[in-house]
Amino acid sequence: MLGSRLAADKDGAKATALPQDHAIPDKYIIVVDETGKASGPHLTANVLRDIDLSVATLRMVRVANPAHDPPEAVCKIVDRKAEREAEKVRKAQEKLDKASKKKGVGKTKELELNWAIDGHDLTYKLKNLKEFLWKGYKVDLTLNSRKRKRAATDEEGKALLKAIEAAIVDVPGTKHRKKTDGEMLQTFRFYLEGPADGPLPRKAE
Repeated sequence: MLGSRLAADKDGAKATALPQDHAIPDKYIIVVDETGKASGPHLTANVLRDIDLSVATLRMVRVANPAHDPPEAVCKIVDRKAEREAEKVRKAQEKLDKASKKKGVGKTKELELNWAIDGHDLTYKLKNLKEFLWKGYKVDLTLNSRKRKRAATDEEGKALLKAIEAAIVDVPGTKHRKKTDGEMLQTFRFYLEGPADGPLPRKAE
């Protein structure tokens, strides 16, 4: 009853728009703790008398309403220091989320290479791969043999894998999201993810 009502009020009302401390006009109030447990009604004056307002504040979270059970206004004692720390954490997380979104963290790019790819195309594809990784993207890289195209030799296949691994190393902090799978010169996949917290300075191209 009261718990569910308070939960709804907590989501729907902004405490900053309601009175606090000696600005609370109600003679009697219900006091709710950090866990949502309520007690009272209490004389507002007595609650304020027992609070050290230099370290805590009495904040109204729901106005009095005869239709409510209980009908008295509901107030919460808030620790000022804990609130400041929580706000710092919230802002830091918000900043991190914005940075992650800007870097492209969470986005997935797909690249496909032919085992018999020529040198020019390989340089272009690996440049794209590294750019995606620098931006923090997830990259699904697939190696395939194309129909009606020349089949790559074992040496070319090994050289291609070596070039891909070298490109990955060029972006410090890149990780394999899961183990590579497939067969040499058939379908072979890399599951990569660029550094989410920002890479080290780029190597000169």
